[in-house]
Amino acid sequence: MSEKVSIIIPTYNRAKRLGNAIISVLSQTHTNYELIIIDDGSTDNTEELVGSFSDRKIVYEKHSKNKGVAEARNTGLDIASGEYICFLDSDDEWKSNKLEVQLKYTKSCNEDCIGSYTDVNIVRESALKEIASSLLLDPKQPDNQNALIVQQLKLNGFIHAGSTLLLKKSVCDKVGGFNTDLNRLEEVEFVIRCLDYGKLRFLDRKLVTLHDTGAADPEVEINSVYKFQIALSDIINQYEKQGYNIRSSQNVFLLSQYLALRDYNSAVKHLQNGKITNTTHIATILYGAYLGVSDLDFKVFDEI
Repeated sequence: MSEKVSIIIPTYNRAKRLGNAIISVLSQTHTNYELIIIDDGSTDNTEELVGSFSDRKIVYEKHSKNKGVAEARNTGLDIASGEYICFLDSDDEWKSNKLEVQLKYTKSCNEDCIGSYTDVNIVRESALKEIASSLLLDPKQPDNQNALIVQQLKLNGFIHAGSTLLLKKSVCDKVGGFNTDLNRLEEVEFVIRCLDYGKLRFLDRKLVTLHDTGAADPEVEINSVYKFQIALSDIINQYEKQGYNIRSSQNVFLLSQYLALRDYNSAVKHLQNGKITNTTHIATILYGAYLGVSDLDFKVFDEI
């Protein structure tokens, strides 16, 4: 029998979007899976929505209070019984052959392969955000594991692990799940720790649709970067000694977030500590400055 995959969807107050995510899982051509939905203390009709799907493959667990996405995913990992783990954010969807194609690809890789991630289609709420994102993130996939780690540490191009990743359950157990101190970047930090145990392969097929809505709260972003730096200080120091300007790139990102907050004193401090080396850095700064003067209502992370 084919390998069992445990699919974990963390959700909080996203009943309007969750249904499409569930349907995309129940439509998979690979049928040996369990769908674990972790309701992180929702106050909307999430529970009723999940209950409307009469499929025995669905496992529903609800937190008594909101604990955050990292804790929700960890609850799912505790329940999971599959040999492989997949994550899916509750506002995203998979193509119907996602599991089948990705599992086959991952199993065909070398023995040191611990999992894989796929390309994505991203649906953004505005043309401006589409343009900004094309400038802010590196579209190229790293050609080796070292480059992948550096890209993640620099916050310059993500693999969208919350919806694309397929990973051996044994690796999840070894790393101890997600870091619950992080409100953002928890996926990036998790992936970097997983890479201690083997390689992740990129499957160059767009098997996931991501919905990118709202502008992230700069204060949340800033606090998460500081916590990210603390959690991975050893590995950041290691790569800095090898000549990679990790903290410099992080400072450029922090500079953009302080500009968005109109905290120009802090922005200048990070400008002095950063090193602007490419057009991506320039675009990051300009986008932050735009957010600072646009009077946007930043998206508060009351949904996952």
